[in-house]
Parts: sequence; structure tokens; C-alpha cells
Amino acid sequence: MSGSTVDEKGDIYYLATPGWLSTTLPSAVYRIKNGTTIYDPNYFFNINTSSLAAPAIALWGIGGSQAIVKYQALPSDNSDAQHIYGYAVIDLANGKVIRKLTDVPLDKGEMLETVLVEGNNAYIMSNSLNGKDYIWIYDIANGTVNPGLEIAGGYDYMLRIDKLN
Repeated sequence: MSGSTVDEKGDIYYLATPGWLSTTLPSAVYRIKNGTTIYDPNYFFNINTSSLAAPAIALWGIGGSQAIVKYQALPSDNSDAQHIYGYAVIDLANGKVIRKLTDVPLDKGEMLETVLVEGNNAYIMSNSLNGKDYIWIYDIANGTVNPGLEIAGGYDYMLRIDKLN
């Protein structure tokens, strides 16, 4: 799963997520400004204390200073078998949540590569608890989410989405 991205200014953003190693440390985004080799001491985006109020487990850059994060939307029983992970769009430069992608059903499994960004779209694969499984299409410019390709077959886990040339 992805955890870092570079914005249009060349700044590097990195998601640190303690996950199962710690129940008290937050997941947070750090920045290394372009032209430097150290973390920016003036930047710390604590995902746990943001409007998501939960840890993030993955981050995918979608252009500009925006990214999609996969976050723990519901409490966990530590089994990795629950549909508890949601997706949200964040503003990296300002350390803010733009919006939760509530149209995408909660996903299961945290160690998955479930977002692919190409052009003006982010493709989000979600394994739904109820209903059908889709690759959802997030239109980055318009901020809209729509179901795309339906994945039929009742899969237990969908591990990754990739583009083949």
C-alpha cells in the first residue's frame, strides 16, 4: 500500500502509521520540503485528531497538494476481516480533510493496494460488505464519485488494482 507522494512544488509527504505497533501513537503526515533532506519542523498533520478522528493506513497522491487516504472508519477487532476502512480526500499542504468519500462502501483489509490514479481520475477498489463490489471512479477535478466496473464473483479479498500496458 502506498504511503508517500510528491506535490507540484517537489515537496515530499509521507504517512507514518504505527498501526498494530501502538494504540496510542497517531498516524500522521510529515513533509520534507523540496531542496531539503530533513522533516519540516513546522509541519505535522495528525490524522487521528483531524475530522476523520481515526488512523490512516495508506495515502495516494492525486495531484496538486491533494491525496486520498484510506482510514479506519469503524472500531477494529484486530482481525483484518471487517469492513471498517473508508476513503477520504485530504489537502496535504494545509493539513486538512477535504471530504470523506462516503459513496464508496467501507472496505476490508488494510495491507492492500486499492487506489490507482490516472489522469483526472482515481480508481478506488472496494470490497463491499453488502451489495456489489465496484471499482469506483473519483473525478479529481469535479470531486464526484461514481461506480465504475462491477466486479462479480463474491470475493473475500481484492488485493490490488493495477494498470497493464
